Amino acid sequence: MFILIYQTSLASKQFELEQKQQLASVMPYLQIFQGYSSEEDFVYLKNTGLGPAFIKHVRMKYNDEIFENMDYLGLYRKVKKEGNHPDLIIETNSVTEGMVISPNDILVLLKVYSLENEDAWTDVLFGKKVEMEIEFASIYDERWQVSGTFSVPVKVKDFED
Repeated sequence: MFILIYQTSLASKQFELEQKQQLASVMPYLQIFQGYSSEEDFVYLKNTGLGPAFIKHVRMKYNDEIFENMDYLGLYRKVKKEGNHPDLIIETNSVTEGMVISPNDILVLLKVYSLENEDAWTDVLFGKKVEMEIEFASIYDERWQVSGTFSVPVKVKDFED
């Protein structure tokens, strides 16, 4: 009887370990990076994980306001429309619900080429007042959220939830 209980316990632990290994082998890991050079300022998104990241939700925070389903391009358009900011030469890619970011993919969220009047935009697009939040999932629907540049994704939903 004791041996049967012990074997059942071992089998259960082995199953849990195999499940953890399986989940880890396809785990996405999105990070938002920001940088600059003498020619450009940029923000990009990279999946440094082992599995694809399924985008579930995107929002921008700007000046303590939250804008659902908005990315850097949307923020640029909104601020340009509302303020007196000069045009910029920019390169962007949108991040939207339903997108899939493959492992090792890098997506340029925003690249601003240096101009004389670029300083008017620096605080708007690259300042501390701006934070992008992305919720993403693995193929097993485990979910994480990454908020702002250089932050670590935080798990918001486990496999069994």
